[in-house]
Amino acid sequence: MDVLIEFGDAVPDSVVRSMYSWLVADEEIAGRVSITERSPAPGELCALAEFLQLSGPSAPVAVWAVAAWLRNQRSDITVKMRRPDKASVEISAKRVQGLSNAEFRSLVDSAATTLAGLDAPPDAPEEIPSPKHLK
Repeated sequence: MDVLIEFGDAVPDSVVRSMYSWLVADEEIAGRVSITERSPAPGELCALAEFLQLSGPSAPVAVWAVAAWLRNQRSDITVKMRRPDKASVEISAKRVQGLSNAEFRSLVDSAATTLAGLDAPPDAPEEIPSPKHLK
């Protein structure tokens, strides 16, 4: 599944690069994530990270990795995960930080189901697949 990860306009370049570093640290995702930069505007010294693209991981793995990264952020960051057909989910750091593990799993399951384009969650394993560096 291809997923575009978009950030709001006010999100600094360092935030996009931080998520990129988080994702490439996992061997299941590492070779499947790319960063897209926009050309520097007049007066800017270098290109700025604009969005990330994941190619291939399942919806639960992609959503879990993004939500886990958001859960560790101190500022309120919202990301939109979008498939090429425009189906999307939004997850915010503010929304995931105070959740219990059960609530967090429920949010990830719901977002993964939406992102996968399913009406109901698939028969999920007991544990959500997660990036190996989180285990």
